[in-house]
Amino acid sequence: MIRCLRQGAAMLATTMAIGCAPALDPAGGGRVDDSYTIGGGFWNDGSILTVAAKAEQRDGRVALCGAWHVDQSSALTIGFHERVLSAGSLRLDGTLVAQNLLFLPQRGTLPDARTGCALSSTPWEPRFDRQPLQVRIPRQVFGGGIGSDEQRLVFRQGRPSFSAL
Repeated sequence: MIRCLRQGAAMLATTMAIGCAPALDPAGGGRVDDSYTIGGGFWNDGSILTVAAKAEQRDGRVALCGAWHVDQSSALTIGFHERVLSAGSLRLDGTLVAQNLLFLPQRGTLPDARTGCALSSTPWEPRFDRQPLQVRIPRQVFGGGIGSDEQRLVFRQGRPSFSAL
């Protein structure tokens, strides 16, 4: 019963977070190159989640482009990458420009990958020209509660190596 309530609350929180994602702009996009900020993190099972994102000015607002990729994924993390991304955010000079990174498409690889773009509601400010985009994904723990035999899955933010660019 408690497990069912916990899962229901997690699904509701994810659904509410999706509503905060910027609207997709199908005309946007490009390819991941060295102008993208790299972020993401590591799972305790060895899986690596990498996010490539950048911000640019478009029609006086902040446009966000990027993609995400998983390396060394195991069966344990299937379905959890999206939950972790839904808690992620993008910031420019301390200003929150996106909460919930599920608007970014998943790609098989990131170097030279086609990106998706979204136009945020945040107005572009001149100070953003000088600031790199910050990718934030908080530490998250799944499973392994009191009296549980489930294996505990832990995600922690870090900067995955991206030497392919």
